[in-house]
Amino acid sequence: MGFPVCYSDFMFSKLIFHILSLFSIIRKLICTFFRFIGLQDFIEPHTSGSHNPTHMIHKILPVVSYKDLVDPPDSCAVCLNEFEEVDEIRRLANCTHVFHRGCLDRWIGYDQRTCPLCRTAFIPHEINQSLWSASVAL
Repeated sequence: MGFPVCYSDFMFSKLIFHILSLFSIIRKLICTFFRFIGLQDFIEPHTSGSHNPTHMIHKILPVVSYKDLVDPPDSCAVCLNEFEEVDEIRRLANCTHVFHRGCLDRWIGYDQRTCPLCRTAFIPHEINQSLWSASVAL
């Protein structure tokens, strides 16, 4: 009689899924172990240092409360959700566009250094060059 072909294909892809899940669990255990013994820089190099450009941009673009803004926009251009009084937001220095903190932080996490709306640089060119030269020197 035998098994239908589609059933064996299903089992093969399920086996691959389980193997990849096992590798993911092993990776998380190893990362947790390295963090526990204090070797986080071995896993994530240059993410905790103060010379990291992303870390510097987060310091330059402070988080403010939405209710403290004068003449605020209605919605975030990234997620398209309306702002609420309790939202933490970031206002960009050059173009003054306003975004949710999480939306802009995620954008910065993708190594983006420009406004998601108008593509103006987050910070002036001189400071941007010094950030990149400091990070390359590491």
